Amino acid sequence: HERLRIAFLVKEGERVLVAQLDCLVIGGELRDAIRRAAGSGLRDDQLFLCASHTHFGPGTDRAQPLLGVVDPAYVEWLAERVGAAMQSLLAGPRRDACLRFGAADMPGAAVNRRLKRWRIA
Repeated sequence: HERLRIAFLVKEGERVLVAQLDCLVIGGELRDAIRRAAGSGLRDDQLFLCASHTHFGPGTDRAQPLLGVVDPAYVEWLAERVGAAMQSLLAGPRRDACLRFGAADMPGAAVNRRLKRWRIA
């Protein structure tokens, strides 16, 4: 098994926190549990939780049963770990970072499997 990872980015001034979790999906139950565990006082518009969408991660959203069986103890454990990391990050010293992004057209790199024209024989 590989260890699942989490990455954080904090933008000062407006106090925005972006957390990227190495999991398939972040549902409402996990989001709410992370908020409770963090106790950071961040508003909804200041906290962004993102999932890497790895298919190797366990289920974390009971509202989407087709995405895996959810272990409530794991969801709570994960929320506590993420919340504690958020508290430590917000209270600790900061390091400057540079955030960059890029975009490119890549025709043929992906296929919409829901289109009827794509059939697998």
